[in-house]
Amino acid sequence: MIEENPDFYKIMDKKIENGLKKSANFLKKQIKVKIGIQGPPRSLPGQPPKKDTGDLHESIKVYEDEIKMKKIIIGSDIHYAPDLEIGTLKLLPRPYLRQSFRENEAEILKKFIEGSGLDASISTDYTASDVPLPKKGDI
Repeated sequence: MIEENPDFYKIMDKKIENGLKKSANFLKKQIKVKIGIQGPPRSLPGQPPKKDTGDLHESIKVYEDEIKMKKIIIGSDIHYAPDLEIGTLKLLPRPYLRQSFRENEAEILKKFIEGSGLDASISTDYTASDVPLPKKGDI
């Protein structure tokens, strides 16, 4: 029983944290691949941004503090990163974060299971539409 093992919650927290780290680092790598294509020419609307200065590519990171809170936040602190992802009145979106997530969602879950050491029989029957994505004001 859970009550009989005082370390149960600590062990589970560590397993979840390890799973989040492994899946987050995998997704970070996929995002960097997606935006690592050197321009010119520049990307077209709907395509991931091409590498120009390399600043966006180098700024993609996993926010480790959030993993401790059992959340994954991966992104950039560069001021124009949200504009590229979501678009503005003058710039049509060049999505790379959400696109990377959607294209790799099954593998992200597999990486979480591997990293956590949890039972691999967990169902992977879900779609990207089951996961809420940030809106413009959230970023």
